[in-house]
Amino acid sequence: MNKIKCPHCGENVDIQDSIKQEIQEGVKAQQQDQQKAIDAAVKAKEQDQQKAIDAAVKAKEQEQQKAVDAAVKAQEQDQQKAIQEAVKANELLNRQKQASLVELNNQLTSKVANLNEDVGASGSRSQVQVSGEAAENIVQRELEQAFPDDVIEEVKRGKSGADWIIKINERKGKATAKIAIEVKNTKSFSNGWIPKLKADMKDSSIDTGVIITRSYPKNVDGSLPFFKQKNILICRMEPRYYISALAITRQGIIEKSSMIDVAQARKTSAPEEVFDYITSEKFINQMSNIWDEIDEQKSRIDKKEVVFKRFIKEERKSFEVIKNTLESSLIEIKYISPESDVGLPENIDSSFYDDLDD
Repeated sequence: MNKIKCPHCGENVDIQDSIKQEIQEGVKAQQQDQQKAIDAAVKAKEQDQQKAIDAAVKAKEQEQQKAVDAAVKAQEQDQQKAIQEAVKANELLNRQKQASLVELNNQLTSKVANLNEDVGASGSRSQVQVSGEAAENIVQRELEQAFPDDVIEEVKRGKSGADWIIKINERKGKATAKIAIEVKNTKSFSNGWIPKLKADMKDSSIDTGVIITRSYPKNVDGSLPFFKQKNILICRMEPRYYISALAITRQGIIEKSSMIDVAQARKTSAPEEVFDYITSEKFINQMSNIWDEIDEQKSRIDKKEVVFKRFIKEERKSFEVIKNTLESSLIEIKYISPESDVGLPENIDSSFYDDLDD
């Protein structure tokens, strides 16, 4: 007999079902405990693995940081070394420049002393001021020593023209060409010197001009020994510079003249008058003047273009303000009177100004 009567409710209870239920509940409780233990073990394992990963990542980051720090330190050391070397090189260059300045000052003092003897001047050397005429005399002396085969011709005071004219190789009977030389011993450079010298050259049929000056234009590096502007060679008033520049120019003129002579000997079918003209210094100088004028005209056009674009930009802004104001007014009219047929004409568009930009 598998059933018993419950003393509380009076109903018959199956003993096997009761035992089975107790066993199932026990098994379920045991399974839950096992699952909790498994979950705890898995969680602990994951935490240990995460700690290991974090430790490995931290160690890797520290190692990488050390490598970066070492590379940065090495680069800083290299840069510091380069800076020190540059400073040393600059100091050496400054010492060399200082030595050159001392030497130049000694040369100038010596030349001034010789000049004082020539003009019978008296007083301390430190108080001597080299005038424009004295500077011209120094230049003349240097030119005569450097180019003994040429004739150094002085343009008399009061007569229009440059200060000196070099007639190349005239002492040898081969007058190749002429060079006009203007000496300027002033504190500031005048832009009028170049056109004045060009006009004098044109009047004297001279194609090469040189200005020897103590001052340079403000937009030119004052340390340059010489430079060319508008086909005029401009040199610093130091013999080693203007003599070198003149020697190069003079040799170029001689070589060009020789090439023209050879070409003239070989020419056959070309008309002699045209050939002579296009190979002359006069034609080359004229072409150079034309190109100078073209460059100046281009510069003026570029400046006007900038001003015009700025004007168009301002006009476009004004146009947009007026257009937006008009559109707002029309929207308000539409709001007040929806039936009104008002609106902007189709041809009102800012593309007009866009076309001007192109």
